[in-house]
Amino acid sequence: MCKLFGLAPYTIHINRNTGEGSVDVNVKKNLGGWLCTITLLASMIFELLDSLIKFKITRRTSVSDTLSRMFCIPMLFFYAATSLLINGTVIKNNIKQLLKIFSDIDKGLFRLHRVPTEHVHLFSMKGLLSKLDVLMLIFVIVPYLIYDSVIWGIGLFFIHSYLMRISQFISIITVMQYCKFVIYVWKLLSEFCKILSEFIEYDYSRNEKHIVVLPQLSRIHPELRQKHRNDMTETIIALRRMYSQLCDAVHLINVMYGFVILLEIATDFTVGITGVSTIMTLTKTYRRPHHLFDKKPVISNVMCILISIGLIISTVVFCQIAIWKSKQLGFIVSKISLIYPLNPDTLEQLKLFNNQIYNNSFEFSAFWLFRLDSNLLCTIFASAVTYTAVIIQLSG
Repeated sequence: MCKLFGLAPYTIHINRNTGEGSVDVNVKKNLGGWLCTITLLASMIFELLDSLIKFKITRRTSVSDTLSRMFCIPMLFFYAATSLLINGTVIKNNIKQLLKIFSDIDKGLFRLHRVPTEHVHLFSMKGLLSKLDVLMLIFVIVPYLIYDSVIWGIGLFFIHSYLMRISQFISIITVMQYCKFVIYVWKLLSEFCKILSEFIEYDYSRNEKHIVVLPQLSRIHPELRQKHRNDMTETIIALRRMYSQLCDAVHLINVMYGFVILLEIATDFTVGITGVSTIMTLTKTYRRPHHLFDKKPVISNVMCILISIGLIISTVVFCQIAIWKSKQLGFIVSKISLIYPLNPDTLEQLKLFNNQIYNNSFEFSAFWLFRLDSNLLCTIFASAVTYTAVIIQLSG
């Protein structure tokens, strides 16, 4: 799917036994992917220039028409072209390092006997789209493309409309890629929380309590208490190492997708406002005498609005869930250090782990301009309402 839409001019091979990933960037072996990338990139650049030229020579009849021709359509093609370019350069050059980090973390979890149910093969570009994702794309986007062809008919403008929907398709797949990585970060953090709480609670109830109740056992077998302390300390050290690797992975994700996500949010914001403005303009026009109500453009704009809102919400919500999980990990570390009777070495490692979580908090950002969290989502919707009200006044 990614190769078909020009988002993977390379091949990722995942060894399911070892979890090791390798990236094949050989042009001859990935000729089909490169042809799709170059063809779509050239088409998007051509449509971008064409839309800018048409805006200068076409008479604008309304505020919504101006927004659509000046901002919305050019931004869709610019985002698609940028996404194709970044996937073929920045993401291609960093995906191998990201896969290696996730593979190392998985090996660390395996050594702690906590292997995630979804292994690193999740991060093969072939596996970025699950069956549910593919069904959603088939039953939502494809009918949408067919619907556009019914509206505009077969002709030159249909090609323009088709490429515009392809640009939206590219944005959806790119957001899915990003969300898959964020979801996996969240799952790894969940594993850290389970390991830390369950391991210590298990050892504490199985070893420490028995040692307290039966002191003669401690005198006869002092190695039990020492083994418990060593295992606990080694586990915390291993978790600290994996947490540091996970922070590197988050930084790498921001490098790979930061600028793309920034453009995605700006484009979806513009498309949503333009769609609302267009619907209001159409509704106002149909209220006049001798104007029949046509549902087709209204349905088309409603679909655009729903897709744009869905992309923004899914991106921000998944990032916020991962941030909450990192805060929960810090809370568990603080709680354990206060509740459980620990030896000095283990307590020192817990304090270092707590400081590490506090000083290296997870932060998903859009090109380091703003953080992707619930505050951003509230700001986006508040701004959308404000801009929509202003546009209504201008068009009124």
